[in-house]
Amino acid sequence: MHFGSSIIEGDAKWDGDLRFTGEFRYTKGYWEWTQDVLSRCGDRLRHLKIYDAVYASLFSYDHNSDIVKAFCEAWCPLTNTLLTSAREMSISLWDLHELVGLPMTGCLYDEVVPRALELTGVDEKREIFSSFHTFKMASLMANGRRVNLAIPVLASIYEGLNTVATFPKPAGTRHSFPIHFVYAWLACYFKTHYSVWQELRGPKMTRFSREGGAKYYEPRKARKRIHKAEFVSWACNMLVKDGPFKFVDDGRAEELNHSYFVAIRSSYLTLRQGGRFIIEPYSPHRFGRQFGYYQDVPGTLRYDTRVASLEEGLRYWRLCVLSKSSSKAWFPCLPANAKKLCSEVYKT
Repeated sequence: MHFGSSIIEGDAKWDGDLRFTGEFRYTKGYWEWTQDVLSRCGDRLRHLKIYDAVYASLFSYDHNSDIVKAFCEAWCPLTNTLLTSAREMSISLWDLHELVGLPMTGCLYDEVVPRALELTGVDEKREIFSSFHTFKMASLMANGRRVNLAIPVLASIYEGLNTVATFPKPAGTRHSFPIHFVYAWLACYFKTHYSVWQELRGPKMTRFSREGGAKYYEPRKARKRIHKAEFVSWACNMLVKDGPFKFVDDGRAEELNHSYFVAIRSSYLTLRQGGRFIIEPYSPHRFGRQFGYYQDVPGTLRYDTRVASLEEGLRYWRLCVLSKSSSKAWFPCLPANAKKLCSEVYKT
């Protein structure tokens, strides 16, 4: 059951505006420091495929509260998809790559995220950080090690949305996750924001930045916009090819094509939390129209695993990023009508 059903049955309700601890907030000195890092370390950040993500963090991202509520009402924690009248949609690994350039290649993001007190406080010696290994992965990246960030970020988003969708009073949740990616996704697919003209090129999500960038919707129209999905831009983030492209997972493909293959393949996403991994089902076969495929009656993944030991979590990670499998796939070109559920050939 998704949150919208719980509202209809009276088991849940909204109580005020949504507030997420993962939203943008002003931090004194951050803008100046980040500009300096982008200037001095631009080549290193581009090698790591995180320059765009760092650049995007300089901007604020607005949202309409009723649009986000309508989105959460239609979110299904079982499948990690958005249930609409036009069938399912979801945030994909490829969306994160297209919106902000998060890499889908590199080593496992294997870090225990410190508590908020450790990040904001000081120790007895008045040192701002307790030790250098507080940011293990940041240290590795500073030394040129590329890290796969798209997978843990999307796992965090799924977990956060599921927490909101299953909480009796979701406006009272204080779960921290990168919600600004959801705002950008809504802006891209549902046109919920005004586009900002930018003189300089930047990641796609910055087009929907700035305060006041979100269009106004009252509750009824917000629900209609999201739940009916009448004006969805289905193919807005597709990998554009001149024609259908046959991909072979033989280890010799271009990085871009291999990343796209990982994004269209059903798997389980991993996010390290303490001595365990959070596991989130990833089912792009349920929202295939976002990749240019026809979509009719999808199935569910065989196992609904949400938590795993470190050993099991590593196994899920390896399956998610598996390469040289000799698998083959056709990458379609932009469809003439992305709203169609299936082709005429399939129907017959």
